[in-house]
Amino acid sequence: MSDTELFEMIPGSADLRCLPKPVIEMRDVAKALAKRDREARATLVKRRRRAGLTQSDVDRVFGMPDGWTREIESYDSDPTLSDLRRYEAIVTMAEYAETPNRGFGGGDS
Repeated sequence: MSDTELFEMIPGSADLRCLPKPVIEMRDVAKALAKRDREARATLVKRRRRAGLTQSDVDRVFGMPDGWTREIESYDSDPTLSDLRRYEAIVTMAEYAETPNRGFGGGDS
């Protein structure tokens, strides 16, 4: 099938068999990426909780309005990469601060 024929195909239903193979593969990739994003966010939430931070703690550190972290953590949210990086930075700093002997005056250095 030529490229022209592929682009002329208009799916008549949600049945993936009617879609050209490149579209099916693109949807598979998109689904896999969305799943990876959800799993990464779930890991950040687990790390935040292990570090003893509440959603309100993260909001305060960022200087964000109440509920910002709740929105980032919600299943159907689509946070920006920079928001996720800020969130991870706070969690990482909290984890780092709880680790003894990191050179911040804790332990025998």
